[in-house]
Amino acid sequence: MVLLAFSLLPSPAGAADKPVTKRLRMDECFNAHTNVAAETLDAANWMIFNQQGRLEDMPETPAALIALYRAHDPKRTRNGVIVFSNTHSIPDEKKETESMSPQLTKLYRLKAWRDAENKLVEALVTEANKEGVPVWINTTRYVGNRVATFQLLTDPKLTLKK
Repeated sequence: MVLLAFSLLPSPAGAADKPVTKRLRMDECFNAHTNVAAETLDAANWMIFNQQGRLEDMPETPAALIALYRAHDPKRTRNGVIVFSNTHSIPDEKKETESMSPQLTKLYRLKAWRDAENKLVEALVTEANKEGVPVWINTTRYVGNRVATFQLLTDPKLTLKK
């Protein structure tokens, strides 16, 4: 499966002026999923799944997530970290929101969850910029067997190799 990655959303501070475009194969990416970490829906954590879809780890810090990333096979990590989220960078468009379950719609609209998830992702981006690791995020919920859109969250000058 080949995915197309490019930036259409506003660039993070220090990012290049032009959108970053890259073709990615899912089996060549280290995937990190955001997850609800509290019944009150105001805390988020990371879940790392293996290639078979089984929970592999739940790193508690950005540094721990990057250490896991670095410990994996270079084939799986050659493109950096891909953050998968059903809410973080998903546009508020009918085609994205109409298929959300009631629970997912609640999360999508809940400020406390969005703030918690933003904090989690921002901490990873800060650490990844220091470590020179690119971090991408899905900007559509549909990333199955078709082309999907990803945005580079890290500064390309610090994280993309020429």
